[in-house]
Amino acid sequence: DRRVALDVDAHELGGGAVAGLLRFQNEDLVDARTQLGQLAAALSGKVNEQQALGLDLSNPAGSGAPMFAVGAARAIPNAHNAVDGSGQFIGQVSLTVTDATQLRASEYSLQADPGGAPGVWQLTRLSDGVVHNIASGDVLDGMRLDIGPPAPGATDRFLLQPVTRAANDMRRVLDNVNGIAAASPLSAATASTNTGTASVAALRVVSSIADPQLVASISFSNDSGDYSWELRDRVTDALQSSGVGTWTAGTPLSLNGFELELNGVPRSGDAFSVGKTQYPASNNGNALAFTALRDAAFVGRVALSGGGVGGGNTITDAYASAMSSIGVRVQSAASAAQISGAVADQAQTTLSSKTGVNLDEEAARLIQYQQSYQAAAKILQIAQTVFDTLLDAAR
Repeated sequence: DRRVALDVDAHELGGGAVAGLLRFQNEDLVDARTQLGQLAAALSGKVNEQQALGLDLSNPAGSGAPMFAVGAARAIPNAHNAVDGSGQFIGQVSLTVTDATQLRASEYSLQADPGGAPGVWQLTRLSDGVVHNIASGDVLDGMRLDIGPPAPGATDRFLLQPVTRAANDMRRVLDNVNGIAAASPLSAATASTNTGTASVAALRVVSSIADPQLVASISFSNDSGDYSWELRDRVTDALQSSGVGTWTAGTPLSLNGFELELNGVPRSGDAFSVGKTQYPASNNGNALAFTALRDAAFVGRVALSGGGVGGGNTITDAYASAMSSIGVRVQSAASAAQISGAVADQAQTTLSSKTGVNLDEEAARLIQYQQSYQAAAKILQIAQTVFDTLLDAAR
């Protein structure tokens, strides 16, 4: 791995082709791969989760099997970590994705607590430098870290890659079209004696705890939205649980792992029921839930201090942000290369002006030297002629 095997930092080299290649490998390429990996992990995780909540067309109908698989999260030991007699690394760290929607577009470094606290490890998010002190088994940013056994040494370091390989190895694992879980395991019905304008707007199964063997009955006790509910066994009619609540427009009724949305206004005595889907082949409840994922914010969600999860972006917004970031880096690299090229050309021109040869100037000097040689030869010729004449006159 680039961070494990190569300790030279691009900034230490200043500039040049090698520094540019290192910067691309250690920064630009890593950021692009983690951003795409975050998208791949969040999308496949959310689709597989929704698939598991529906019913497929097998006989009998069952929960949907996963549609996608992605590259596994990795914990890579540093090349200088302690090894045993056979050359195998001694310290072990495992990384498990617990919630793909909370994964960050980043890699992490892990090392023992610099303060020497036993059982405490320092986890640094490399994208922004945020540092967390963790213990084995802690869950952070949608991943669980298990350290050891055997535990790494005090000087051991690890590079954690929860999403780096996710996009590279993303693939479809469901080939049978009958395995698509388009049906919802639950269906809603409206009592024929209702007098209000309330109707079923949507029924969504939102949790795996939804039990099709239980029938939910909801009865409104007044015109202000107060209601009572019961959960009964669909075969024996035995009461499992009951309670009361108050419905407000725009807020779904949540029971037994489902959410029921109503349109209109219910009146006293109006009733609704939610039970097992009898004919999955004619139900498209989970297919509608798949469609709703288009507008759901499930990429890069964060754990809230008071509990639960919030924030995040839609897959479209997250993809646009990733492409924008990659485009900016490409443009910056092109501009940097252009500027560096201009500086190099200028330096070469300056060097040539000091040490180079001007061909025109040298050609003029050659002509000058040629003419000087010819003039000197003419003088010698005349001198020879005068000398011969003097000799002839003296005879």
